[in-house]
Amino acid sequence: MVSAMIKFLPRARTLLARRVSPVGDRAGERPRGPSVAPRVRARRDRRHVPPSHRRAANADSTRNADNRATDDTSVHPSGPPSQWQLGKMAAKRSPSRPATPAAISGTMAGVTPFGEAMLRWAPLVLSILIASPAWAQPTSTSTVRDCPTCPEMVPVRGGTFVMGAAPGEEERDGVPPHVRGRSQPQRQVVIAPFLIGRFEVTVDEFTEYQRATGHRIDAACWSEGIDGKRRQYPGITWRNPGFPQTGRDPVVCVNWFEARGYAGWLSQRTGKRYRLPSEAEWEYAARAGSAGSRPFASDPQTLCRHINFGDLALADAYKHRRDTARYGVCNDGYAFTSPVGAFPPNAFGLHDMLGNAWEWTEDCWHPTYDGAPIDHKPRYTGDCEKRSVRGGGWFNDPWRSRSAFRFRDSNGHNGNMLGFRLVRDP
Repeated sequence: MVSAMIKFLPRARTLLARRVSPVGDRAGERPRGPSVAPRVRARRDRRHVPPSHRRAANADSTRNADNRATDDTSVHPSGPPSQWQLGKMAAKRSPSRPATPAAISGTMAGVTPFGEAMLRWAPLVLSILIASPAWAQPTSTSTVRDCPTCPEMVPVRGGTFVMGAAPGEEERDGVPPHVRGRSQPQRQVVIAPFLIGRFEVTVDEFTEYQRATGHRIDAACWSEGIDGKRRQYPGITWRNPGFPQTGRDPVVCVNWFEARGYAGWLSQRTGKRYRLPSEAEWEYAARAGSAGSRPFASDPQTLCRHINFGDLALADAYKHRRDTARYGVCNDGYAFTSPVGAFPPNAFGLHDMLGNAWEWTEDCWHPTYDGAPIDHKPRYTGDCEKRSVRGGGWFNDPWRSRSAFRFRDSNGHNGNMLGFRLVRDP
C-alpha cells in the first residue's frame, strides 16, 4: 500500500493543483469561466487483449515526463481501492481552466466526495503507514565489516513492534502446555537503531579470536546428537562438537561468558561497541517486519527450505527413521549444523535467525514478560545465572524455531546446539 501511495501522490497533487474545476458558491450553480470542449478518447479494440494485461499495475509503464497517461485504454483493476483509486482519479482530466486557490476548496470535477477525501488525507495516511512497524527495514542492503576477519554487520533502523506470541499462536504451533506463556503477555517495544550480524559467529571467526588472544577454551561440551543422549563427552569442544563442521559453520559449545569475551575483544580491536543482543533486539531482527510465528509459512516443506531444525536428515543420522513425533516430516539437507547462509535470509538480510544454532542474548531469564522493558534494553532482573536463548537449533522440534519462542540456559552451559550472534552500536 505504501509503495502504491508514494507512486500516485504526484498525480494526486497534480489533480488538486491543476485539474480541479471551479464551482459556484451555491449548490447547483454552474462553474464560471470559458467552457472547453471535452476531450474525446479514442477507444482501442481490446478484443484480443488478455484480461491479465489490463491491470492497474501496468498503467504506470505508459506515462510521459509530465506523468500523464499516454495510453487511454481503460483498465479494470482487481485490487482493493487503496492500490488503484488514487491513480484512477489522477488520470481524469477537467474540462475547465486551471483551478485557483479558491476553487481548490470546492468539489473536484468527476471525483466523488470519498475520492476527494482520500486525496486530501493521502499525505497524512502515507506518513502513518511509513511509521508503521510492519514497514521496518534495514538502513541499506549493504553490510559493514570493521576488519577483514570481523563479522559482517547489517544496519537496522529503529522502530516499534509488538513483541511476544499472539493469543492462540502457541497452541496452533504445537507448543507443549508446560512451556506455553513464556512469550506473553505481548507488549509494544521501541527499538533504537543498531547493527546485527548477518550470520551467526562462525568457527573461522572464533578461531581468529583464540589465535589472537591465546585464550584457550577446552572445556568438555554438553553434546546432543552423538548417541541421542545429552551429557558431556571427553574431547568434545567447540573445535570438535561431535559432528563434522566447516569454518563457515556456526561456532557452538560456547557459553555466555565466552561469547561476551569475543564481543569484548572485537570492541577493543575495532573501537566499536560489540555486544550480545537484548531479547527485544533479537526478536525485532528475527521478525523483520513480520507479525506471525515466522516470516514465512509454517507448512513442512516451507520450513525445510528456510530452517535447519530436527528433520529427517537428523533422523537418518540417528537411525530413527520417520519418528515424526520427534522429527519433522521433511528433509532440510543437514543432519547437524549447516554453513551460515545456506538458507534464505529474512527481509532484513539476516540468515539463520531461526534454526541452526541457538543464540545467546544478554537478558537475565524471567519466565514471562511481566514487567519486561518496553524499549530495546536488556532485562537485568530475574534469574541472572541463566540467560535467554533464542531461535531454536538443528536438534529441535520446529515449534521451538519461532520468532517469539524463548528458552534459557545457565551462563556457563556450553552445548553443541548453542552459538551466538553479535550486535554493534551505530
